[in-house]
Amino acid sequence: MLVLELEKKNAWETLVNAESHHWAVGQLARVMRHIARKERQQIVLCLEKWLRRNEPCWEVPAMAFLVEMLAFDDLRAVSVRVLKLFARYLRSQCTVMRQLVLRGLATLSRRPRTARKMAFLLPEIMKLLPEVEGDMVLNTLIVLIRVFKELDVHMASPIALQLAERLPTFFDNESSYTQLLSIHFFRDVMNLVAGSGKEQLKRHMRQSVIPLFFHLHDENQQVAKAAEEALLNAANFLKRKQLANLLETQQKWRLSECLLDDDRRRTDGYLRQSLPYLQSPQQPLRLEAVRFIGLIARQMDWHEEELPIIYEAIQGMTDDVSSSVSSLATQTLFIIQAAVSLSCTVPGVRGLSYRLRKAWKTKCSALSFLCSCCRA
Repeated sequence: MLVLELEKKNAWETLVNAESHHWAVGQLARVMRHIARKERQQIVLCLEKWLRRNEPCWEVPAMAFLVEMLAFDDLRAVSVRVLKLFARYLRSQCTVMRQLVLRGLATLSRRPRTARKMAFLLPEIMKLLPEVEGDMVLNTLIVLIRVFKELDVHMASPIALQLAERLPTFFDNESSYTQLLSIHFFRDVMNLVAGSGKEQLKRHMRQSVIPLFFHLHDENQQVAKAAEEALLNAANFLKRKQLANLLETQQKWRLSECLLDDDRRRTDGYLRQSLPYLQSPQQPLRLEAVRFIGLIARQMDWHEEELPIIYEAIQGMTDDVSSSVSSLATQTLFIIQAAVSLSCTVPGVRGLSYRLRKAWKTKCSALSFLCSCCRA
C-alpha cells in the first residue's frame, strides 16, 4: 500500500534526487500515518538517535522524517524531548535543516503546554530573524507568536524590544499573510515592553511610522486595517495627538501633511524610507509614494542636497505602467523644476518660497481630499 501511494506521488524520482531527497522523505513519512502507534514511536526513537550521533549524511533526511512524525498527537511525550535537539540544529549552517526545524517547531507550538517549554529557544530563533526568508519567515513568526502568548511580561519584555526593531522588515513581505502576522505581532509587542525599555521602544516606533503609513493604502484590506490599528497604537505611544485624531476620525487624506508638519527634523529619514515604495508592485503604494515625496520636496529649501535624489526618483516614475502614477509624477516633476528655476532667477525667492509653503498649508487639506476623490 505504501509503495503504491508513493508511486502515485512520484516520490521515487524525488528520492534519488539530492536536492529533493528530504522532501520525498517527508512524503514517505506522511503516507505512513496509518501505521500503529508503537511502530511510529520506534521510528521516532531511531531518528532521535541518528540525530544525536551527528552523522552528516543522515541529518537532513532524518530531520525531514522526524518533523512529519511530530504532527501525530500520540507522540506528544516524545516531541517534548526533541526540543533540545532542535536547539542544536537551529545553529546549523544548512538552510534546509533550519527550515525543517522551524517547521517542526511550528507544528509543536500548536500545543500551549509545549509552547511554554520552548521559551529557552527564543535567543536562537531571534538570531535567525534577520536572515530568514520565504516559508521560514512565516514559520518563525508563528512560533514566536505562540511562545509569547505563554510568557509573562517580565520574561517577554527584553525580547519584545528586539522584535520591535526587527518586525517592520516583514511589513513589506511579498506574502500578505506574513505581512498581516508581522503587523499584528508588532502591535502586541508594544504592550510587552516594560520599564526603561520604553525609551528605546520610542525609537523603533518612530521607524515604523512610515511603513505603516504606506500600508494604509495596501490593496489587501486586512493588511490596510492592521496597519491602521498599529499606526494608531504607535501614535498614542509617541503622544502624537494630531496623528492619532486623524486616524480615529478617518481623515487619512491629511496624514501625510500631518507627518511632515509634526516633525520636520525627520524629513531626511522619511525620504529614505519612502523611496523603496516607488518600486512597490502595488499601484496605490507607488501613487502614495510619489505624492508623499512630492510633499517632502515642498518642505525643503530648493538648494538642499536631497533635491537631486527626489528629482531623479520622481523622473523615473513618469513612465510608470499606471497612468495615475505617471501623471502625478509628471505634475510633481514640473512643480520641482519650476521652483528650482525660480530660485535661480528671482531675488528674494527663499522668502517667497516660505510664503508659498505657508499658503499651501491652508489649501492642502481640501486639495488632498479632492485628489483622493479623483483617484477613487
